[in-house]
Amino acid sequence: MPPTKAGEHFMLFLAWDARGVPDETMFAFARRLVQAGLSYIVAWGPDCERVHDIFDDAGIFENLESNSADAEALIMSTWHEHESLAEALWFALHCAYPASPYEATTTSMVLAVIANEEWAGTVESYVADPSRLDAAVDVEEADDGV
Repeated sequence: MPPTKAGEHFMLFLAWDARGVPDETMFAFARRLVQAGLSYIVAWGPDCERVHDIFDDAGIFENLESNSADAEALIMSTWHEHESLAEALWFALHCAYPASPYEATTTSMVLAVIANEEWAGTVESYVADPSRLDAAVDVEEADDGV
């Protein structure tokens, strides 16, 4: 089921207050994204653990190989319930890597904020100024003289 051409997979940072969204609606949404080539989701916002769990279920439903003894085809997912928006975004941009079968074909990161203009503005400002994002998570610059 997974796409096989270069550029057919993507990672997703999803900021969403999913409270009140029915499981069935979220599952249908997750399935469509998996079908479109999702290789990793970083979920943030209220109820992000449930978002994570439902995306995991959709990944297994759409990609049965991900539930086999050799789970290399797993669609990776994380949730960041106890982190700030900046920390979760920084993780998505700097630490999230898809499972090995998707590494070569994952060529983009989609940043999505659902129904929250304030969060969208914050994400946009961090993307426009990565040093501001680094400062927000207190990232120290590497010492090249080591």
